[in-house]
Amino acid sequence: MDAEQIKLTNVKILPGKLPVFSLYDSRNVTMKDISGPESEGVFMRLQGDKTREIHLKGKNISRIKERIDFGTDLKPDAVTFTD
Repeated sequence: MDAEQIKLTNVKILPGKLPVFSLYDSRNVTMKDISGPESEGVFMRLQGDKTREIHLKGKNISRIKERIDFGTDLKPDAVTFTD
């Protein structure tokens, strides 16, 4: 998804297949208290050299952080994590 200015709060998504989210060249996206399937595998895929200001917040972040696929073209400061 190429997106800008998206805010999701207290959302649980149960897709038919993973990843739950795939963001490409997305900007200013905030996700707070998001969750999805408890299964293994990629929860979120982040790609694109224009991807920036992705803010992941809330109680599930430690589990989600381990299941993110960071694209090779992603800048190191593109994503922030806050409990």
